[in-house]
Amino acid sequence: MAIDQARRAPAVQVLSGRWTIAPDPENRGRDAAWFADERADAVPVPVPGIIQQALPDQHGVFWYYHRFACAAVHHARERVLLRFGLVDYIAQVWLNGAYLGMHEGGETPFALDATAALKANGSNLLAVRVLNPTAQMIDEARLRETPHRCKTDGTTYHSTHGYNYGGIILPVELAIVPAVRVADVWVRADPATGGIRATISVVNDGDDACDAHVLLTVAPAAEGSAVVQAETRIAAQRGTSAHVMEVVVPQHRLWQLEDPYLYRVWVELDSPMGRHDANVRTGFRDFRLVDGFVHLNGKRVFFRSSHTGNHFPLAQVAPVDPDLVRRDLLMAKASGYNAIRFIAGMPYPEQLDYCDEIGLMVYEENLASWFLEDSPHMARRFDLSLREMVARDRNHPSLVIWGLLNETRTGAVFDHAVASLALLRSLDPTRLVLLGSGRWDGRLSIGSASNPGTDTWQAVWGEDGPGAVDRVVTPQWGDALAYVPGAGDAHLYPRVPLDDATAQLVRGFGAGTRPVFLSEFGIGSLFDVAEGFRGYDRFADSERIPDRVAIQGMLTRFESDWTSWDLDVAYPFPEDFLRDSARQMVAQRRSGFDLIRANPQICGYNLTGTLDHGLTGEGPWTFWRRWKPGAMEMLQDGWAPLRWCLFAHPRHAYAGRPLTIEAVLADESTLLPGDHPVRVRIFAQGRGTVWERSVTVTVPEGDPNRRPLAVPVLRETISAGLDAGEYVLAACLERGGIAVADRLEFRVSDAPK
Repeated sequence: MAIDQARRAPAVQVLSGRWTIAPDPENRGRDAAWFADERADAVPVPVPGIIQQALPDQHGVFWYYHRFACAAVHHARERVLLRFGLVDYIAQVWLNGAYLGMHEGGETPFALDATAALKANGSNLLAVRVLNPTAQMIDEARLRETPHRCKTDGTTYHSTHGYNYGGIILPVELAIVPAVRVADVWVRADPATGGIRATISVVNDGDDACDAHVLLTVAPAAEGSAVVQAETRIAAQRGTSAHVMEVVVPQHRLWQLEDPYLYRVWVELDSPMGRHDANVRTGFRDFRLVDGFVHLNGKRVFFRSSHTGNHFPLAQVAPVDPDLVRRDLLMAKASGYNAIRFIAGMPYPEQLDYCDEIGLMVYEENLASWFLEDSPHMARRFDLSLREMVARDRNHPSLVIWGLLNETRTGAVFDHAVASLALLRSLDPTRLVLLGSGRWDGRLSIGSASNPGTDTWQAVWGEDGPGAVDRVVTPQWGDALAYVPGAGDAHLYPRVPLDDATAQLVRGFGAGTRPVFLSEFGIGSLFDVAEGFRGYDRFADSERIPDRVAIQGMLTRFESDWTSWDLDVAYPFPEDFLRDSARQMVAQRRSGFDLIRANPQICGYNLTGTLDHGLTGEGPWTFWRRWKPGAMEMLQDGWAPLRWCLFAHPRHAYAGRPLTIEAVLADESTLLPGDHPVRVRIFAQGRGTVWERSVTVTVPEGDPNRRPLAVPVLRETISAGLDAGEYVLAACLERGGIAVADRLEFRVSDAPK
């Protein structure tokens, strides 16, 4: 049976485009019935988009207006729904003066019944009151007490601080649907058996309960030919009811990084109110921690991730250039990542769809994960964000981790997150859950993770677990910023260039304890203010856009410093200075990769950060999604499943003094069992090879998941040292595979007299 994916789609009218907006600084519009008619002072605003595209640096209460004519006729057995993809933060909605309802939360969709208020003929006025919270209490909401990530409530927007955006950020639709319809389909796919368990939520807005026929069909998402079907009759009670159907897919295929195979699950519901269809995609995969290491479908993988703030030029989180929605994900996949972390903010549905398709795992958090302050509404708001995140995204096979907190100290919010595992497990028992990235709470007696099928916090990493010493955490700027000693979910931001103390710390993670997930570590460059500012030139009327104004201020200060320090004698243009900074970043990141991948106890690494979000220089690519010089090659070498980690101690030595050479082979179980010959040389240009050793790497038989992720190959001290000059330490795996990162430059100078 072939599936016609276009049949019986509900009539949908997209209401995106040109709207108008009026500020309500005194918050009197609701009492003054501003919903009854469009305000005379309303100005054009794009939807989807943010308030501040039309009204820069204004926050608080606003009124959106949109006039439209209904493009389709609905019948007595149908309902008209207004669907909002995302409104940040509180939305109240009126249609033709009739109040439809409200929604709180800045990341998830909602729908309201507009049947009674809609004019089938003639013009309709849609009015939406939006609260973009500030430091002042409005409607029992203050910015820091709402899920807001790192938005700041001050008036100054600058690097590293999130801008306080708000508005109608995703599209708005008018949909005509049957009174009895499918509201949601939650699919749990069992990779061991091929079983699919579908929980179907049915809404009955009719006057009475009724019987309905349900047909469930599973088909490959790309092909459309049904592989299994099942049908049943249900009693559709008034309101919302849940119904479970189960099927087994014969010869099911797994969703894997190199072959992200997807299935589509169709649900067709026939009732006296008409026929309604819904469909979702799913995939069979198992993701969990085994002895502290990451396993996908029974195979150990090194978790290769980076975190993105999903920050875009012009409209903060609303991408004006639609290509940018997927660009970060494509660049990440192409450069060797196997995962992406959406830090303290949910991805867009389109992004999750794309990750499903290209085989990129997702680690997801929401806006409540970072900087939420305690308040009488904290628990409700945290739970609301968690519940709606899970309900929206739990069908995606690429989504493998739910994250609850980021860099959160102990206190009421942390305590509530610990207790919220029960709520999450009632919504999704199938995924790994991480408690707090960085473990700034210091309460290491509580485990960092909860594996699929468990409902407790488990001791899986570092010193976590009963008996661990809880710590009072006050991370300070210093040599090891953000690191909590003993934490198995660790952050580290050391001084650069990386010194011996940092090397010992990173290479010692997990020694004598369990594996460690290095969930944040990175070395950035200067933010390229020249490119960042000029990127706006191709967009008309962008002069007052907040991020452009902020970058312009940074550029002005940079140019002033450039002149006062006479830097034009060192570089032709400021851009050359900024490119040199990017090259230095690449060199330091290469050193960081060597330290991390040489440690067999590091089970995964989340690189800071995906891009130059937050107007910082922390990414391998820029705010406008352009590769920094050498960054692509650095990432491909750093993430390679088989790579060398080469060290010269010290990297800059003195002639005639001892020099230690070290070679470690990081191997994600790519080498076959057996002996693999290796040759290591020190080479000097013009003099050739000045030192050489031949060794053998032996890979034992047995379970590849039990092999160490890094194997010491050679460590030798050259007691007499070397003559002054520039050298290359070169390693060659002569058979067995392609091992990259196989050269290290170092220098020897004459000792001072």
